[in-house]
Amino acid sequence: MYNRITSLKNLIKEDAKKASIEIDKSRDYLSKQALAEILFLLGSRFADDGNYDESFVSLREAEKITKDNELLCDIFLCYVDNYIFLDKYEEAESFLNKCLELTKDNLKLGDVYFNMGLIYELKSEWNKSIYPFEKSIKYFEKVDGIDSFKIETSKYYLGFISLRRLKQVYNGLEILKELISGRDVTNYTKHNSLVEIGHYYFENKDYENALVYYSRSLEYIDESFDGRVYFYMGDSHRVLKDKVNAIRYYEKYLEYDPDDKNTLESLKNLRE
Repeated sequence: MYNRITSLKNLIKEDAKKASIEIDKSRDYLSKQALAEILFLLGSRFADDGNYDESFVSLREAEKITKDNELLCDIFLCYVDNYIFLDKYEEAESFLNKCLELTKDNLKLGDVYFNMGLIYELKSEWNKSIYPFEKSIKYFEKVDGIDSFKIETSKYYLGFISLRRLKQVYNGLEILKELISGRDVTNYTKHNSLVEIGHYYFENKDYENALVYYSRSLEYIDESFDGRVYFYMGDSHRVLKDKVNAIRYYEKYLEYDPDDKNTLESLKNLRE
């Protein structure tokens, strides 16, 4: 039995559709709880692959079978991820509220409140998003050995929303600068925090300071870097009447996105 379950779990990682066929063949050999856990993993994998219809099918069957509240909460959190991606925020919120009734697990509660904050941010209800992000941090910090990326991501959203959306400048800058100086903070978060501070200065027409932070963000690029900051640097140089550097950075951005219409239009205007 153990070997069968392990084999199915490994197959789910490799090929969800093949795994689905093998799970159907194995139903008579699995306990209800084992089947529910396997179906949950399958639903999660389908979601990772962008196959949301198939994800919901597997998750709903797992939901019907399981009697375990912690697994049920995991299933609901996967529903939430799917609904957020599909822009169905009310459905996502309903399952977050159900999770709060099911679990006292600090990691899951952190995930619940993080997703609540994210939904409010996506709905532009920024004042409402602050409390759940703060709650998520408190719960995550109670978990031994937690992936610190969860904590830093909650802090990033707190800083970003405070600075850029709510105009709580002191608080927002303090949070983002703390992330930038953090020893264990990922380059991804440091880069994005520096870019957001750059945006703040750009919006306030302090283009020299905007360039300082945009430039510093280049010290923390990783494999996800899309070159977009070069466009922002081009914009800053353009409004500072520095035509040479504006063209330089717009051209650098086009190396990442050759068909970007805004950049092509800006270059055209600068060269006329």
